[in-house]
Amino acid sequence: MKWTFHCVFAAARVDPVVLEDVDQGLVLDERLAATLSGGVGYFWILDSPRIGNVLDRDDFVPGFVRRSGDVVEIHTLVSDVVTALGFAHREPIPRGVIGATEHSGILLVNVSGRQSSLSVGGSRASVLRFRGRTLISHAQIVDASSTLVTALASNYVGGQSLLSWARFDAVDEQVETDDERRVQSVQITLKQTPALATMLTRATQLRVCADWRVGRDDRSQHIISTSLQIEVDTSRPTEARLLMVPLFRCQELLSLAFGGFLRADSGRAGLEGLETRGEVWDAYLMQEQPPPGVPPARVKERPIFRFDDIKGIEGLGRWVRLCSRYPRAVAPLTNFYRLGPSSDPVRLLEIASAMEHWVTRHRRSSRWAARVRGRSIAETVALHVGTPFAEWCGDPKKWADGFWEHYNLLKHDPEFDPDPLAVKAFQESAYLLLIAELLNRVAQSTVPARRIFSDYRFETLRGWTHETLRTP
Repeated sequence: MKWTFHCVFAAARVDPVVLEDVDQGLVLDERLAATLSGGVGYFWILDSPRIGNVLDRDDFVPGFVRRSGDVVEIHTLVSDVVTALGFAHREPIPRGVIGATEHSGILLVNVSGRQSSLSVGGSRASVLRFRGRTLISHAQIVDASSTLVTALASNYVGGQSLLSWARFDAVDEQVETDDERRVQSVQITLKQTPALATMLTRATQLRVCADWRVGRDDRSQHIISTSLQIEVDTSRPTEARLLMVPLFRCQELLSLAFGGFLRADSGRAGLEGLETRGEVWDAYLMQEQPPPGVPPARVKERPIFRFDDIKGIEGLGRWVRLCSRYPRAVAPLTNFYRLGPSSDPVRLLEIASAMEHWVTRHRRSSRWAARVRGRSIAETVALHVGTPFAEWCGDPKKWADGFWEHYNLLKHDPEFDPDPLAVKAFQESAYLLLIAELLNRVAQSTVPARRIFSDYRFETLRGWTHETLRTP
């Protein structure tokens, strides 16, 4: 979302300011956007993280860079075809490709593919192609000492709704009118809000803050773009793919909160050896469209839970660490936003397996997860979440027995033909239960569960669940 402000002057008075919501897709830096659209340049193939002084090297090759779907492609011309033929099947995937293009300096990292198209004789050029999912743009990219990054940030443009989720107040607007209620002046103050920070490891810090940019569009209209920025900094330069992981986990949490895939609109990166930060595009963070069957995030609606419900920045840090420690428990919740929905029976199996993993991992360390005769894994989780779920489903014991019976029959009995409505009710209610269980752990309280199971948007599901259990 962008805010566009129009001020029209006529007959010594100011017409009312018009505030519009303008959806223009990704809010990328102009040079980065131009590079993704396509550009020519010279490129150096990096076999190690160290870059050195590339301008003194004579192994540069001319080529072309562009975005193609969810990857960035660099095509370079091959001059020594005979040598290339001898090494075509033995060349490793490079650590990166650095380039000086007509638009800006670039660095392609997270390179995932290398392909050659070689031709001896004739009028067809020989080409070497590289594919990667992360592109960093910086005017002085050749001065970087390595492909390692010191910071990565993702920005989510959602206006005041998204900033309010994290309790940030970055914009203050004051309007003055005359006696006839005509606007005389508008004062907009952009405030620098203190960043919230927590340590993920001894060397890595997670930061959340409000970010804003001011500029003009092609029609000379003033543009104010506000965004929620999530940043990961490290004192030990590391590979971009590793520092991206906390950003992915935070994006998935935001998607859970707003009930749909929340795309990052821009990003920044700090490279070892550079004092200023460059702009970054990443295929996973900035996926143009949600996977089929996944709605976009509803940032203008009330979120399922708020930043404060998980204890703010400390809870966000615990979420990142929980995802790293228990990936099999979290995956059924977050894979929906990355891969799209699966069928109801498959989803039920995935969630039940996640619960089984979660409880089993805690059996030796936590009393709540202890094995009790006649108590299923699902009942253990339901009892741990407690009153919010019990009041919502009506009978947690009956719900857990029914859910676990469906799980076992779907897994072991090929002749089992369940009621589709019952499967849907069980898998969706189990989905909410698992979210509540994990977020309670992150928040170190039952606030997330109370928030989730008091949400009016789940009343229809509650009715299906009661109908399935035959409870009042």
